This record gives sequence, structure tokens and C-alpha cells, in this order.
Amino acid sequence: MELSGAADPRRVGPYVVLGPLGAGGMGKVFLGRSPGGRTVAVKVVRPELADDPVFRARFGREVAAARRVSGAFTAPVVDADPDAPVPWMATAFVPGVPLSTAVARHGALPAPALRMLVAGLAEALGNVHAAGLIHRDLKPSNVLVALDGPHVIDFGISRAVEGTSHTRSGAVVGSPGYMSPEQALERLLTPISDVFSLGATAYFAATGLPPFGTGNAAALMFRVAGTEPDHAPLAGLDEPLRALILRCLAKDPAERPEPAEVVEDIERQGVDVAAGSWLPAPLTADIMAVRASTLTAPPPAPIPPTPPSPHTPPEPPTPPTTRTIGRRALLVGVAGTVAVAGGVTAAVALSDRGGGGVENAGRESESVRPRPTGAPPAAPAVATTPLTAPDAVVRRMRDLGEACAGLVLGGDVLIAFGLFDANGLDLDAKARWGPTTARIEPVSAKHRPGIVRNGVLYFCGAGGSAYIDGLHAMDVSTGRVLWSVAEPTGGRLLRVVAGILGDTVIVSGDIPGATPMRSFVWAVDTRRRATLWQETGTDVAAVLLVPPTTESMILAAGGGIGRDGEVVVLDPATGRRGWRNPVPGGSFGISGRRRACFAGGSYVYTGSSVTAVDPLDGRQRWTFRTGRDRVDTFGEPVASPDGRTVYVTCAVGLIALDAATGAPKWATAPQEGSLRESDSAGIRIADGNVYVADDRANLWAVDAETGKGRWKYSDPTQDATNVLLTAVGGGRVWGANRTSLVVVAASGA
Repeated sequence: MELSGAADPRRVGPYVVLGPLGAGGMGKVFLGRSPGGRTVAVKVVRPELADDPVFRARFGREVAAARRVSGAFTAPVVDADPDAPVPWMATAFVPGVPLSTAVARHGALPAPALRMLVAGLAEALGNVHAAGLIHRDLKPSNVLVALDGPHVIDFGISRAVEGTSHTRSGAVVGSPGYMSPEQALERLLTPISDVFSLGATAYFAATGLPPFGTGNAAALMFRVAGTEPDHAPLAGLDEPLRALILRCLAKDPAERPEPAEVVEDIERQGVDVAAGSWLPAPLTADIMAVRASTLTAPPPAPIPPTPPSPHTPPEPPTPPTTRTIGRRALLVGVAGTVAVAGGVTAAVALSDRGGGGVENAGRESESVRPRPTGAPPAAPAVATTPLTAPDAVVRRMRDLGEACAGLVLGGDVLIAFGLFDANGLDLDAKARWGPTTARIEPVSAKHRPGIVRNGVLYFCGAGGSAYIDGLHAMDVSTGRVLWSVAEPTGGRLLRVVAGILGDTVIVSGDIPGATPMRSFVWAVDTRRRATLWQETGTDVAAVLLVPPTTESMILAAGGGIGRDGEVVVLDPATGRRGWRNPVPGGSFGISGRRRACFAGGSYVYTGSSVTAVDPLDGRQRWTFRTGRDRVDTFGEPVASPDGRTVYVTCAVGLIALDAATGAPKWATAPQEGSLRESDSAGIRIADGNVYVADDRANLWAVDAETGKGRWKYSDPTQDATNVLLTAVGGGRVWGANRTSLVVVAASGA
């Protein structure tokens, strides 16, 4: 990463500029770091655009809309000031390589990676469209290829430029070689326009060639509007994938698939990875190098808070010194999790007859094109309760001094992880110990930051005096790291502590660059502080469940090209595989979530259905589906403390299912927004409450028995792109947003 030049700002808003990332017609993008250590991409608008009041108004509206966009495959907005002398916007920094650069360096993507790319881009577009936006400029340079999947960037900005007085290059909506025909002809655009750009981007990734050749803008727009791309370069693809790309490139918008249909098509095709890096090894190495270069950037130095004149180049920064830290890439896997074949299916449909069923509540945004609807499902329906509740009373608010990376409750101690250390707090958020040197894995922090057993926290990350990457045991009463065990091979990526069986800690992780792509399970003996066994394979995915007893098995999920996914059990004593069950449909997800729980004596896991199986022989006990006319994707299921109820979110809301039968007990959804799982911290259960976040940045406390709302909390400084990290228990709820920590009573009072 090059250092900032003399004409570059030293600070933008609260962010210290570490160096330039790129430039475009609208302005320049810098790598920035907050006082708390958060790394962001800061986009600064060109000064001449800043003088246009029409642009400012539109830019402000688009920033507000872009804040609503969330999901695994976007780069969400974390901060912005459209009213600054020079407007700017900060997004989450994604350590990755532009797709255009990746293909130029390493050639076309292989078919498995291409499928992952197409599905990830389609899911990202679905999130953009659900926020009321049309991207309008999807192209290879606006796609970042990262270890956790593709990320769409610069969403909504092209809409801000439209209508200003600037018409020269860089202020035109869209890119000629990738815009849709209706965009090239200046016709009314709908969200389906972005699907054409998705097809054009996929064509480039599959062939290394732009779909409509090269040339000036007028020539490219003429070809886009009136000619077909050359089909010959796609001949090496299998027919389903080739046909899908060409459907996306249809001239008639009505003939293109919607983003959700693209995802469903890829799911039917299958994907030949179970977990691990989805990219070829050389490209994975490039991304790891990008991540390393940002982690070795210096910490921000104090700068006098005197802002430069908006049009006067500020003083150049002092060349920094470099500090190297331990690093670990974020890598997520693929899992086939739909319905298990065999056994009796006890599907319960949720009907919208009479407008009182789950079908109508909290539904995803539908396409502008109508969908055909079938006959009402014959299975029993369950009424949806509108989710309403008074605002909670904040009992205490604390400034942590740095960005929070994860919260863990251990008895009467709340452990708050920062980027490089941890602090212990009492239940009222007052300091008890710290800081101590410890860093938690990013995937762990959001979903499963660690497990506390007998006063010891077991977590994946870096810690101890040597700051080694591995499994660590921390005394929660003092913060002292008692011992650490490094991952034996030194080249595998630890993800989460999946569970503890007696004296054995089970860890899941991934193997970067492996071909075929693989994951691993690592068992560590806490008495000997040594490895018991490791098991690797393409069928051992990140969906890993360790039930609470040693008699039970470990559940993993996987899948492959041309075949259904499957669920597999592993012997916790040896790692040997046991029974397997196919998972029809080959559904997959790219997430750090477990998407499985143990309830009512069954393994329960989710995909396009919620399925329960017998842990001894894998026989299916029940399956739950919403019965809607489209495929639903369920979030991570969570069992009640007594194991009698399973709580899960989907597009229709939060649903409570009987763990023994799969029958719905209640369902609820907010009147505005959706509880559908995106990038939130997932469901938490404690003190008779189910805690769940919506896409409007509200945290809801729902009565676990009745489904009625008890209270909601909304941080005025938070938006839907910032995950509220939570810990619950002991009659309290703790929520961390950036550097702020709040404490709310379980009663909300």
C-alpha cells in the first residue's frame, strides 16, 4: 500500500488516512483508521462535485438509503458526512482484490468459484434492492473478491450523480460495457437492470473477456442495446451455468431471472466445495497479502483537530513506522442444509388466507414483475403477531475507548474484546481487570465468541505473552491467559470453538488454498494441552454442532457438484465418520453461522427448511417449511434452555417451533423492517426472553413463551450496517456498538 501523497488529506472526519486505495470519476478512496482502531475505506468526493447543491442533496439521500443495505456480500456504510465542505462516506474495509484485477492476473475463474461468485453477487443485489436502491454500476472493478466471498461496492452512488450538472466522464450513470440495454437507451430502470450487469460481470469472470468487446462508449452502448455477446467463449462451461449467464444477459428485462432465482438456480446446480477457500490458491495468496498489508499499517498518530480548507491541499503526513501484528484471514465455508431424505416429513405450511397468516408478515421485498401464485397450502396455518414493544430504559452506558470486537459473559464477569486486547467488566460494566493481550477471531466474535466452562474461557484467536494463533484458555476472573495450544500445522485457519465434551475442546477451521477445498475439525485435550486428533475433508464443513453430552456425535454438513449436500456425524473420541444423510436440493450458505442446534433429543438444522433428525441413525423426525410460493432461507436455529422449543428467523419473521414435532407455537414480525437474518449477531436466549435484531438496527426482547414483545432498544448512533454485539444473562443485556457499551435490564425497565 503506497503512502498518502502531498495532495491527500491526513484526516477525513474522525478517520486518520493511512494511504490511497484508488480513484475514480467521483473522487478518491483512502484506507482510514478510527481512533478505536477500526479500518475503513473512506471515499472523498471531488471538490468540484461538492460545489453542486443538487449533487449534495442527492448524495445525502443516497447515503441514507445505502445505510440500510446489509448482507454478507456488500461493503456496508459505517459513517458519512454528506454536509461536510467536501462530502465523504466510510464503508467497511474488505481485504480483497477487484475482480477485474483478479482475472487479469490469474485468468478466468474455474466453474466452482464462478458459481460462488454469481450466487454471492445475486444475494448482494437482493439486499441492495430490498433497501430501495438500484446499483446501476455493477462491473468487475466494483466487485471485491475476498476470502469470505464476493463483495459489491459503490452501491447507490451512481444514483447520487444522476441529475447533476456534470456530464463528463466519471459523472455518467453506469459503465457502457456492463450497463443494461434499457440503461444504455436511457429508459426507465427497474431493479432487474442490475441482473443484466450481473450477467455481464459473470461473462467476464468466466472468459476473461468483456461481453461486448472494447471501444468507445458510444460503440459499446450500441452493442449492448442491439447485439448479442459472443457465445463461443462460454462453450467450456456446463450447460446449466452457461444458460444462467445468458438468461441474465437477455435484452428483454422480463426474460431475466430475479436475484433470488439466480441463487436458487445455482443451488440446484450444486457446488463442489464443502468449506475452505472458494478461490484458486494463487488468488487466495494475493488476498492474504492484501490483508497483511493493512494489518501492518501503523496505528493512527495524534493529529491536531484543525480541518484543512475544502479546496486547499493539506500538509503531507509524516512517513509512518511499521508495526507487524499476528494475523488471521476471515474464511467462510459452504454447506448443504435443506431437508434430509428418508423418514416421515411433517411439513407445516404457513398460509396467508384471510391475511392473518405468517405469509404476509415481514415478507421480503418482491420484484417489480408479478409472480404467479399457486393454490393456498392445505396444511394448518399459524397467525402472526405484530411485534410491538415500548422502548427499553438504558441503565448504564460506557465508553470502551476502542472498537469492541466481541462480548463474552462468564459468571459475574463480562469480557469485552478489542482489536488486540481484552478487558474484564462487572455486570454493571465497571472495570475489573485489563487490558490483557488477547485477540478473538473475527468470525467467532460476531456469532460464537467462545465458551466458558468452570471459570475458564476457551476461544480462538491470539493471546498470551507470545501472542500465538491457536486455542486459548483464559481465567475469566483475572483475564490471565492460562495456556495456549497452537494449531499443529501452522497453516490452517481457526474459526470457532464449536463445543466442549468432557475434557475435550472441539474447534472447527478451514484450509486455505486446498484443492479440492477442505475444512478440518481439531480436538484438544485440556488436561494434557495437546492435540487428540484432527479430521479433514471436503465433507467436513463449518456447520459444526457439538451437543452437550459425550454420548452424542458431532454434526457437520457438506455437499458437492452434481450431487446433493449431506449431513455427516463424527465420533467425538476419534473423529471417524459415522452415518450420512443426503440433503436434497443442494442448498448452500456462506456464513460464519452454525445453522444447527440440539433440541428435544434431535439435531435440528436449517436451509430452505428446518429439519430434525435422530442423532443415532440420522432418521428424519420432522421438517418445517413456510409453504410460501418461493424458497425461504432460514437463519441459525437456537434451542430453548429446556430443549423443548426451537427459535428461528426467516423472511416471514421470528418463529417458535415445538422441538418434538416441528409444529409452530407462535410467529411474530415487526410492522416495519424484517427479522430476517443478515449480518446481525443472531438469536440470544436468557431470562425468559428471546433477543433478536431487525434490519432497522433495533434489538427486540420477545417473551419466549408467548411471542409478545417486551421491549426494544435502538441506539441512535447505530444503523443497520453496524452489528450490535450482545451478551445476555444474569438479568441483563449488554450491547456494544463500535466503542459504546450499554446495559439494559432483562425487564427493559
